[in-house]
Amino acid sequence: MLDAASWEEIQERMAALVKPGTPPQVAYMLSKRLMNAYACQLAVELGKKKVRVNAVLPGSTDTGMKDEFAEMAGGLENMIRFAGKAGRLATSEEVAMPIVFLGSDMAKFVSGEELIVDFCDNAMKKTGLKPEICGAPAL
Repeated sequence: MLDAASWEEIQERMAALVKPGTPPQVAYMLSKRLMNAYACQLAVELGKKKVRVNAVLPGSTDTGMKDEFAEMAGGLENMIRFAGKAGRLATSEEVAMPIVFLGSDMAKFVSGEELIVDFCDNAMKKTGLKPEICGAPAL
């Protein structure tokens, strides 16, 4: 699926997978998972050249997209309630710090990694303590 010659070709393939009327959450989740798969593919390809590629998978974060996500969740309180055990949204800085780590010499042997930064939200899904939205499996 990822064997495409251009970003436009990837977009075309994604558009063919997402049918009209699909809830926005599903399209968003699909795009994120495709980008994660692409990062893994790049890590393998570029590893031969000693280039590291990692992905950071943030949980609910207080960004410019917060209002749209809150609307999909049925309000900001619901969004926070389903955001993991922190009881709040992450700050941009809290998501950026692991990115700084991955770019540092402390992580110089880390490549092909998907680093989940969500204050145990995904762990709750994996252990069955929280249902996955739209029936998608936990990462």
